[in-house]
Amino acid sequence: MSAEEIWDPRERSRLGEGYRPWLRMHGSYEWLRTFTAIETLGAEAPPSRDPSFLALARAFDAFRATVGSSMHQAIRLVTLESRVASMEAQLRELAAVRVTRSIFIDVAVHECVSVRSPFHVVVSGSGDDFVATHFEAGISSGGETEQEAVSNTVDLILETFVMLSELALEQLGPEPKRQLEVLQHYLQAR
Repeated sequence: MSAEEIWDPRERSRLGEGYRPWLRMHGSYEWLRTFTAIETLGAEAPPSRDPSFLALARAFDAFRATVGSSMHQAIRLVTLESRVASMEAQLRELAAVRVTRSIFIDVAVHECVSVRSPFHVVVSGSGDDFVATHFEAGISSGGETEQEAVSNTVDLILETFVMLSELALEQLGPEPKRQLEVLQHYLQAR
């Protein structure tokens, strides 16, 4: 009877295909059971008197230790490479973003509005565009240059103030009311 004929299907599913070459090579189901016992039980496996078998068991233990260490190092290396790639992507994004700065506005050119108290807009750029924002009022606008972005944002702030000031408070929702309150701190009608 050949080793393939002795092979128990339950053992095949439990052990996987990795033991087939050993089984075919040695042709002994008992040898496979002992080898599996040494692998899974370690020192608890029944001792064998065959010196070649003991040498093979020691070689297998050394091989398993070496492979385990190599696998651990490979996993750490892959993890580190992934982290480095992520950091490089973040650095590229940061390099593309231009410096953010705050600009104080104390003069506004509008026929109906004057500046009561200076306010600031924050300008940031990314790529070829700039965005200026008055965070308190939640008003932003963009432009191709810093000056254009600031000018567009100031114009939008003034127009928003004029439009909201012309409406009755009962007509305004919660956010427009809040915006008007913020803008009234900085601006006044002429």
